[in-house]
Amino acid sequence: MANRYRNLIYSTAEYTNSYGGFRGVELNAASLVSSRSRLAYAENMYKDYDGDGSEVIESIPGFRCFANYGQTVHAIYYQRSMSGNGDHLIVHVGSRLMRHPVSDINRKSSTGTQIATLENTKSFGFAFGRYYYVLDSVRILQIDESGNCKKVGDSGSYPYVPTTYVSGEAYEQRNLLINDFKEEYYIADPRNYLHKTDGIKFTITDPYQRFCSVSGISDSVTGEVYLPSYINITGVDYKVTAIDAHAFAGNTRVGAIYISDGIKEIGSHAFADCTSLCTVVTSPSVEKIKDNAFKNCSMLSSLYLGVSVAHVGENALYGCTALQTVNYALDADKLNDIDGSEIITAKGILYNSRYEQIKLSLPFHGDVDGITNVTVNGSTSSFSGVDNGTFFTNVIITFPSIADATGVNVTVRGTLAPLGSDWLKSMAARTDITPYKAIAGCTTAEVFDGRIFLSGNPALPNTVFYTERPKPGEEAALYVGIYDYFNDGVGNYKVKDIMAVRDMLAIFKEGDDGSGSIFYHKKEGTSLGIVDTVYPVAYVHSGICSSGNALSFLDDPVFLTKDGLMALNGENINYQRNVVCRSHNVNYALLKEDLSKANLCEWLGYLVLGVNGRIFLADSRATFTHPAGSREYEWFMLTDIGAYTGDHTVYRYADEGYADSIAHQTLIGEEAPSGSIYSQTDSSGTLYYYVLTNGVKYRVVPTEERGGGTFHPATVFISHGKHLFFATNSGQICVFNNDKRGVAPDSIKAKTGFSQSEYNALMGNRIHPLFYSFAGHTPTYTVKTPLDNCGIPHLTKNTVKKSLVVKAKSGGSDSISCMVNTDSLDPVFVGTFPAIGGDFENFDFSVAPWYVGQYSSYALSEREKRWIEKQITLTSSTFASPISLYSISYRYTIKGRIKNNS
Repeated sequence: MANRYRNLIYSTAEYTNSYGGFRGVELNAASLVSSRSRLAYAENMYKDYDGDGSEVIESIPGFRCFANYGQTVHAIYYQRSMSGNGDHLIVHVGSRLMRHPVSDINRKSSTGTQIATLENTKSFGFAFGRYYYVLDSVRILQIDESGNCKKVGDSGSYPYVPTTYVSGEAYEQRNLLINDFKEEYYIADPRNYLHKTDGIKFTITDPYQRFCSVSGISDSVTGEVYLPSYINITGVDYKVTAIDAHAFAGNTRVGAIYISDGIKEIGSHAFADCTSLCTVVTSPSVEKIKDNAFKNCSMLSSLYLGVSVAHVGENALYGCTALQTVNYALDADKLNDIDGSEIITAKGILYNSRYEQIKLSLPFHGDVDGITNVTVNGSTSSFSGVDNGTFFTNVIITFPSIADATGVNVTVRGTLAPLGSDWLKSMAARTDITPYKAIAGCTTAEVFDGRIFLSGNPALPNTVFYTERPKPGEEAALYVGIYDYFNDGVGNYKVKDIMAVRDMLAIFKEGDDGSGSIFYHKKEGTSLGIVDTVYPVAYVHSGICSSGNALSFLDDPVFLTKDGLMALNGENINYQRNVVCRSHNVNYALLKEDLSKANLCEWLGYLVLGVNGRIFLADSRATFTHPAGSREYEWFMLTDIGAYTGDHTVYRYADEGYADSIAHQTLIGEEAPSGSIYSQTDSSGTLYYYVLTNGVKYRVVPTEERGGGTFHPATVFISHGKHLFFATNSGQICVFNNDKRGVAPDSIKAKTGFSQSEYNALMGNRIHPLFYSFAGHTPTYTVKTPLDNCGIPHLTKNTVKKSLVVKAKSGGSDSISCMVNTDSLDPVFVGTFPAIGGDFENFDFSVAPWYVGQYSSYALSEREKRWIEKQITLTSSTFASPISLYSISYRYTIKGRIKNNS
């Protein structure tokens, strides 16, 4: 090695150091990089794969502000159109929810339409089915494609009303978001549902055939009494076949008796001395009415006998003084067949008079608070409810006959009693929130297995809810069943984000309570009926805690931590899955930010990590293998992403009417004192502007540039397709100008002689330099090479004079400045150069190499001596002057050994 250095020292050879094929940045305090094709710093530069391509690093297009609300923008959501009527932005600003057509981004000022009022705090939203949902911890808003916005739970905006039971069998879970329910019944045999009165007493007469009889009634029962066909006694259904002797004898509280089908015999004195009894309706099954059955029922005025009556005992109707006519179901010929018919004929008979109307009592299987609607075979029916003093237990429906009730479908709609705090106990959480607010307080969601999974409610830090999957032929709806949740962990570290990772669902926690920090869940089927699928934990990572967003970036599952952007690396997460860093090259700057406030999204093949006025871009098309063995992205960094309040138009000196001592096109507006720009109308009526200097007027013209004002950094970021949006806490909403390819700025279109076809021919799909301002302000574009020792760290070098050559392209004249610094020299300015000539206020289509892809190579006069390491910095901070950098190179000679400090 010593010999090699000796040869170099005495050599007069010139060596070349060059940089090109730039990949990305590698930020650190020492400006050292691991690859010669990587930059030590790049600001507002990236690779435009739709522009100059992968071999060039160039300026990021600017952005424009299209709305300003003057209040904090909490969130921006993108609502896609499913019918082709146009996509919309939904903006939560202050306490308003606004809606903008995406086409408004081409306007200078969009006011949008307010569609709702909500909390003045951060909200959260997601698309599911044909609706967009916005949650603000208090309410859940449902927005349809037309912009109609309703609160979930209000009338007409139910997300899904479940059918909780079908004919007594559990069918669906109740929905946590509403108390509404449906129960459906198929009435195969109406006798199973015949209305019966509580308080009736029964005696088992044949335990083998499961027969019983009516033996009495409770003293508390009054009014109408319905005797059932079947009764359940200690869990066994028995058929009611008879009414015992003296069962109701002497009762003075019962006013009517309805005997259901199946009862064949009315015992002796069964209703004797029932002095309040006015109506008796026997079913078609009654065959025997024994002696004295209705003796002394002095108020009995209406008696219906069915088709099966064959015997009426002695004195059965004795003392029934109010009974003038008996209603008999058949004609006179059949009456003669009845044993004891003379007892009936003594009262007078109305033949072929049948009472066929029946009442069915359909039981509820939940705590029903109210009944709102009943339909029979789809048609609305009248009804009444039976309650136990707390809840409705049954709904009663009247049918003209048993035949009319046979084989019908009945649907009952109503409301369930609100869930109490007990349902939260299994979540080991606060019990002072409602089920609705448990969902409304969620802050993250993910689609997995056809469901929406929701979590992040601070009050339920470990709980993940999920929706039911829609049934075949039904649309997706917001329906969270009471069993549709699971818990990850037991402490107070909340879920930060959820992400689908291939066939699993990853849950990211903000801390590790000892049970893990990343939980993987896998789908499993069950045989539990209304809970057909569960999502048990399949794998757990410990100690790797989330700081914010997670995103599947082009199938790379990444998430934010205190150590930067991490990824779930590996193919089989059941058995092994490493967590690796994807952001080593920018962590020097990235970890200075509060990543809990960062947003992740994908845009034009880049991962966008936006936080506090900065955007870190990870390039999916440029990756490398880190020394640790993991795959990482090449990164770029954008700064000063935000908008201004109180800024003003920048004026430049005009082509005419200025003093010789003041250079043409000098910027004056930003630093000029307030009121220094004057306006005046000349004799021809033309308005012009001027400034006064020593009493002399100098003509100035307004430009598209803005200056001054207060900067407000971007805090909310969202992307969709080619659009990258952001918003600030001062209310501005902006979009990047990448959608302006091939579009001429308005000021160019207004020029005399402008030709769209000529513009298209020269411009192609490039973006005009006037679209490279940051909301009208001039951005700074900077690149820095590594602090490079040229592979000879122990020898000093001298730069060959005028050997520094920069191959670049720019959109303005004198727009790129170059500085050089070495290990012993602070940055020194070495020159400013145009990469092409001309300016765009006086646009000349015939000399527009920016548009047709030409570049220039410029040699700069730089000759630093006795340096060990050297760094080149290129900067453009001229309005409407984007740059593209192809390469940097210089030559040097070896000077000698490094001398000790004296």
